[in-house]
Amino acid sequence: MAFEMLSESSRQTIRVVVTVLLLAAAGNYSDIMDQFHLACLENRLSDAREIRTRLPDVKADQQALADYRLASLYMEQGRDDDAREALDRGLEQITDWLDRHPDDARGLAIQAAIKGQLAGTGMIMGMRMGPRANRSMERAMEIDPDNPANWLLDAMGTLFKPSMFGGGTEPALQRLDRAIELYEADAGAPVDRWGLPIALYFRARVHLERGRPEAVRDDLDRALHLVPEYHAARQLRDNFPAP
Repeated sequence: MAFEMLSESSRQTIRVVVTVLLLAAAGNYSDIMDQFHLACLENRLSDAREIRTRLPDVKADQQALADYRLASLYMEQGRDDDAREALDRGLEQITDWLDRHPDDARGLAIQAAIKGQLAGTGMIMGMRMGPRANRSMERAMEIDPDNPANWLLDAMGTLFKPSMFGGGTEPALQRLDRAIELYEADAGAPVDRWGLPIALYFRARVHLERGRPEAVRDDLDRALHLVPEYHAARQLRDNFPAP
């Protein structure tokens, strides 16, 4: 009876926590990350936060990626202090990971993404973290130039980077096109299964800024076909009804 008296969101969080605990007990860490990414895409911040607290310590790179995604959700809600805390924690995790795995391209790309977000928190941080983010991403691309996740993270950083430092919609679009091409060529890769809808959503945003409504609709429809409850994509798609 007590469970039934809880709100639907609270019941959902309890179900997620139980699922994650069972997956952790079985050692199914990739499935735990699947649960986390889905919660992020569906804008279930409380669920995403609960899953993050249960990621095993041995998966420091995944913890850092989770902190990066959480920071993005916090920023969307104007919770800048929580976002900064998540980014600082993620940077510590990924730096420790790279100390032990210095040539891990995915880890370097995650580090670059976190540093890029930190660079956007102020002028001093921008001067300090911007060049470091660039170096980490360049190294990631040198090691693994055909990793779609690297291209996606680079595209997202480029989209929000000042044009004087190589940012903007045109270079971001080039990177998104490449990420989508690689994701579609390797659609069965379980570790990056959420990358394609995210890349399609961000490319739709670029198309929006460039005044291409048909392309916006096409990319959003594809993203929502993959993840029907993708919150940000659904919100944007609702502003572009079928002609």
